[in-house]
Amino acid sequence: MNETPACPICNAQDWQVIGERTYRTSDTDCLDEYARARYRVLFEKWFPGYGKVTLTSRLCRDCGFITYTPRPEAADIHAKYRFLAEIAPRETPPGPENGIERKRARRLFRRLRGRLRVTSFEIRGTLSHDQAWVPDGAHGRS
Repeated sequence: MNETPACPICNAQDWQVIGERTYRTSDTDCLDEYARARYRVLFEKWFPGYGKVTLTSRLCRDCGFITYTPRPEAADIHAKYRFLAEIAPRETPPGPENGIERKRARRLFRRLRGRLRVTSFEIRGTLSHDQAWVPDGAHGRS
């Protein structure tokens, strides 16, 4: 995990903290199957042995890209998708084809549209390549 990443879009390191969320292993009992699988990635693959993890949302002040830190590296991403493929039901497609991901993308788009002049964003859907999905009413990039 990378604590101080450069922006993957413009290579800048001028980040603005825009939020923070703490995840706890004790919260998993009240989660649905989708969220529980992501918690398992967080605590079994990315932060084994931790009972609490805080992810910080950051905005690149140069280009507007939004990410979180610590940032997973390539090996972490591969471990995530290998693990999810092992535990996921076969009928649930990854990424934008998944209704849960579409709902998440629409919610995120609505929250950001008024604050950051966001017109589109990307949902990472597969291990082999990125897939873009633009919500209704969004065209191009700002």
